[in-house]
Amino acid sequence: MASAKPGIYIIVNIINYKCYVGSSINVKNRIQAHIAALIRGNHNNKHLQRAYNKYGIDNFDLDVILYCHNDELIFREQEFIDKLQAFTKGYNNCPIANNTLGFKFTEEQKKKMSKSSKGQKAWNKGLHGIYSEKTRKLMGVNKLGKPAWNKGIPRTEEEKQKMSNNRKGGSSWNKGIKIYSHVGEIIAEANRNRIWKEETKQKMSKMRKGKKLSIQHCGAISEGLKGHKISEETKQKISNTLKHK
Repeated sequence: MASAKPGIYIIVNIINYKCYVGSSINVKNRIQAHIAALIRGNHNNKHLQRAYNKYGIDNFDLDVILYCHNDELIFREQEFIDKLQAFTKGYNNCPIANNTLGFKFTEEQKKKMSKSSKGQKAWNKGLHGIYSEKTRKLMGVNKLGKPAWNKGIPRTEEEKQKMSNNRKGGSSWNKGIKIYSHVGEIIAEANRNRIWKEETKQKMSKMRKGKKLSIQHCGAISEGLKGHKISEETKQKISNTLKHK
């Protein structure tokens, strides 16, 4: 018999993508207990039981989201309750993991969790296919129409400098990856219609100054411009730019 594994699990209604998120020191046994209680009709989560009675077991997907250490269970459960909106739009009765209504992590606990995570690789780094197709779709549905979590949050000069230092000397993430013609055309079309802020234009111009293009780069630009018609407005801009040099 396989040893018990602690982890986070999810119960997803594949009709409306509402879900229930939980954790257990023996995650597979806990999922089986949920199934048994729902079939008997005496599950302690009435909201989930009513949904089961309405839609049936075939329309629910029960999945292990991830395995983790015992001391990470509550932290990870809370992470997925928030990420998948399991309380606001799902079947969880409580917004806080482990049914501890009103519970908040103390600053000391937060610091301990942060300290224990430092130097460790992300739990999902290098892992592929850890979510079922239904769970991935659920995550996608819950992100629709939402701005990025960091949108509108200005970065400090210190953060900008750290990001700049981390990128120095490193190769581009897409270096050596072939972009097929239809993908390249989609990217080009998106950039053609893009309106740049004056501040962004100035930054881009400043970054390009003094940089010499390689023979290969010049050849690629020349090849790309073949057959391309330049508008009168663009011609005038080029002319004005050259006059100032």
